[in-house]
Amino acid sequence: MANVTAAYAELAALEAEIALLEQQQKVAARVDETFAEIKATPGRFATEVKVKIYYMLYMFNRCIYYMVYMIYIWYIYNMYSSERRRP
Repeated sequence: MANVTAAYAELAALEAEIALLEQQQKVAARVDETFAEIKATPGRFATEVKVKIYYMLYMFNRCIYYMVYMIYIWYIYNMYSSERRRP
């Protein structure tokens, strides 16, 4: 009877150790995931900043384009309207 009780106690200790190792593996995996996430953050941040800068440059380019276009229209209008005013 003592041998059976000792075997159950040893089995319980082994199961507890296995459960502890499984928990350690889960924690280690979570730490690795978190570390990878933190390591990737600068890249994501740089990508977001790059996209925003490209968008701002694109919008600036569009503004310049429309300003030049409006100046061109204004110039053409004034050129033809001044010709109409001449006697």
